[in-house]
Amino acid sequence: MALNQHVSQNLKTSQALTLNAQVHQALKILQVSSSELRQLAQEELNTNPLLEEVTEENKAPGTSATELDFGGSIDSVTPLPGDRYEHPSLSLEQNLDKQQYFFDSIPMTSSLIESLNSQAILFDMSPKEKEAFEFFVGSLDESGFWKGTLVDLANASALPVKAFQKAWQVLKELDPPGLGAKDLQECLLLQLRRDLQRNALAERLVSDYFQLLLHNKVKEMLDETEASKEALDEALAVIGGLNPAPGREFAEDTNTYIVPDIIVSRADEQTWKAVLSNEYIPQLRISQEYRQLSVSSDLNEQTRSYLKERMRSGRDFINAIKQRQETLGKIGDEIVRYQESFFNQGPSGLKPLTMAMVAEDLNVHETTVSRAIANKHLRCPFGIFPLKYFFSGGFTTETGEALASTAIKEKIADMVAAEDPEKPLSDADMVARLGTNGIKIARRTISKYREALNIPPAYLRKK
Repeated sequence: MALNQHVSQNLKTSQALTLNAQVHQALKILQVSSSELRQLAQEELNTNPLLEEVTEENKAPGTSATELDFGGSIDSVTPLPGDRYEHPSLSLEQNLDKQQYFFDSIPMTSSLIESLNSQAILFDMSPKEKEAFEFFVGSLDESGFWKGTLVDLANASALPVKAFQKAWQVLKELDPPGLGAKDLQECLLLQLRRDLQRNALAERLVSDYFQLLLHNKVKEMLDETEASKEALDEALAVIGGLNPAPGREFAEDTNTYIVPDIIVSRADEQTWKAVLSNEYIPQLRISQEYRQLSVSSDLNEQTRSYLKERMRSGRDFINAIKQRQETLGKIGDEIVRYQESFFNQGPSGLKPLTMAMVAEDLNVHETTVSRAIANKHLRCPFGIFPLKYFFSGGFTTETGEALASTAIKEKIADMVAAEDPEKPLSDADMVARLGTNGIKIARRTISKYREALNIPPAYLRKK
């Protein structure tokens, strides 16, 4: 009886570990960009001899979708659902050649994630802490900010909160400083505290008098801090030299080519359609040669066990890619359905849309939608946009029209871009201008959106 219990416990533990690894892999694949997915696939090809890439040269039509390991089309753009193909096996020599071609075709671009991972190698972290660090870094937005709590990350990843606490400590030590902050205030504080020549007054202003700082209330700051005018000017100069969006150092690389994951175009004169772009999506399958070898009676038990484990691992990887594409395709359809006015009119037609709304329609958790749209882009006649662009709350104008907060942010950005550098617009000025267009909005909301856009207050924009 004790032996049976021991065997049962070991089996359950093994199954739990396997399931946990599958979940982590699926979450990672769901979140990464197309180019990063190619790199993950190359790593998997290098470590799993049972996997092989399918290419244009060896595709063969004529079988159903259920016969495929992964059914994405070879074509660069595939309508949903796309055509499915069966692919014959490559020889081992051919497969090595294809793997090398696959590796050579990966664009070698420097990204924020790559930079942080390379720096993190120098820190002592356990395997779980390293997983937590990668998960944490993957949750940063384009500016390097992060919303939520460590508990949220732990729940989404099935990793312990302590692992994320360590990951957060490491992230604060990396460059550029200020990454991982929840808002502009925390971002500036992180940078000030990393400065070797720390300015105590600058830290105090950001920490205790942030609203006075944002609105350039010089007299009030002098009264509250009891500092001299010279000391205040020096502190303000230090703050003015900080980076309000440290992640943008990587996002603004003009040499980086963005590969759209979803392409939206006209289906007819009245409607729009979303299709997946599979230009960078790897097509993988289990080698038929190794599949047959795994059931050979000539194998010893150790070899057979190894091949079965590699086959399971390969199928998990393939299924994770397939699930990623299916989820992304459904989200693309939802964006087209909700944001039809955007595709007809442009940014001014953007409607309020939340991840919770899409999650409910697709019957998935909201965090699934959040991870699926991370690092993904959509191309349409108005340009290329991050998928996150289409998700925001909104307002109702005086005419009763629903207007997304993203559309308000667009208007703020446009006003700032067109302002006189010698007389920049204050938040109150922008409230008045929006009011003339029937958009009633509080000044504190303008300030909040301006900060979200990483636009400094008027006094810091003045030339």
